[in-house]
Amino acid sequence: MKEVVVRTKNLTKRYKNLTAVDNVNLEVSKGEIYGLVGKNGAGKTTLLRMLSGLTIPNSGVIEIFNQTSKAGLNTARMKSGIMIGKPNFFPYFTPKKNLEYYRIQWGIVERKVVDEVLELVGLEDVKDKLFKNLSLGMKQRLGLALAIMGNPDLLILDEPTNGVDPEGILQFREILKKLSRDRNVTIVIASHILAELDQLADTYGIIHNGKLLVQIESKELEKKYKQYLVIKTKDTAKSTVVMEKQLNTTSYEILNDNEIHLYEHVNNPEEVNELLVKNGIQISTITKSSMTIEKYFIEMTGRNKDA
Repeated sequence: MKEVVVRTKNLTKRYKNLTAVDNVNLEVSKGEIYGLVGKNGAGKTTLLRMLSGLTIPNSGVIEIFNQTSKAGLNTARMKSGIMIGKPNFFPYFTPKKNLEYYRIQWGIVERKVVDEVLELVGLEDVKDKLFKNLSLGMKQRLGLALAIMGNPDLLILDEPTNGVDPEGILQFREILKKLSRDRNVTIVIASHILAELDQLADTYGIIHNGKLLVQIESKELEKKYKQYLVIKTKDTAKSTVVMEKQLNTTSYEILNDNEIHLYEHVNNPEEVNELLVKNGIQISTITKSSMTIEKYFIEMTGRNKDA
């Protein structure tokens, strides 16, 4: 049985007439990367701020490392690294000097930890450059360096790659994978850009209008939504008749006037294509596809437009 590091029970936060987080029940297992997915304003930041102790909930329970009391949560959060909002650094300090300042403030004895985290996030070559002259991606990586400097067991990250270019996002992803793999760090990361979490998260939580609609493991998502063939043709009606009679299948879906999704015979697109062409049907393309987190997100939020 998996060890749960973070758990919430009916967690709620209201601001006057707005319920920002609505009875959220969330579980994050030890060592996993949990991707919290939602549009801007869905409640992601408020939820992470409550987990981090920066915002007080109106009701519900927060449990971190088996602690639920105020004193217990304060102790548990000392084992956490947090990156919410823009990193607060001195513009005329270098990355190394900025981290050195916080090392002293936090009472971290070992000086070598500064160089170690700068190397881990790939900033060792610019450690003596002024912070104000760093690129946005470098500034975000320095924020991550600060979050991991205390050697946390839990990382809470809110939109850490916001505004970062694709190469920077890839670098960020590899750093987080390394922390999870090599240090068994549990990571909760929120993003409204689904592509940032693809190939990173072990589990997805989809939040919409303050409600956590679903939690699903990436492996379960892969199993639940198998591959299918996307058939582009101008004659969908005749195509489906041929598929029913000669392929003996009704496992298809007509998306529009020129697109069909076929959920059987997925490994034989050439044979399907040949059969349809022999029956006088013109095929534009026939390709394999599968459910992605983007498609799943659209499906789930579409079902809950008024949630």
